[in-house]
Amino acid sequence: MGALLALIVSITTLSWAWFSAARNEYKSSQSTEAADREKARLAVIRSNLQSFYIEGGSLLEKPVPQGASAEVIAQYTEEAGAWATKANTWIGTELGMAASARFVDRTAYPSRLMTGVDPAVSNAKMFIADLRQNLAKMIETNAWDAGGAK
Repeated sequence: MGALLALIVSITTLSWAWFSAARNEYKSSQSTEAADREKARLAVIRSNLQSFYIEGGSLLEKPVPQGASAEVIAQYTEEAGAWATKANTWIGTELGMAASARFVDRTAYPSRLMTGVDPAVSNAKMFIADLRQNLAKMIETNAWDAGGAK
């Protein structure tokens, strides 16, 4: 009788151990899949933010000659606004409203003008430079990513 009881206890213990190991392996695989998905999602976000940063840099470096016509100045300021709108729309849609607000926040940057440049061009270039600084901070940390809670 004792041998039968010992056999039942052994089988029960082995069954529980097998079930527990299988359950832990399943949980581990789910956790790894979730982590891999999150890494991939963050890589896409970082890539898009970096693309906006590069586009802004190209626009910032675009020469606008001193004494340029009103049309050239208007075209440049429109390009700057279009770049900012495109980036902000993507950020707001993909990362959430807090990230969008962070992107356009210029309170940390003093008002300034570039010398030897039309004031409208100077303002546009400083606008781009300020937003690129914000992008750099967003690229360096994912604190502004709302994740699934956009």
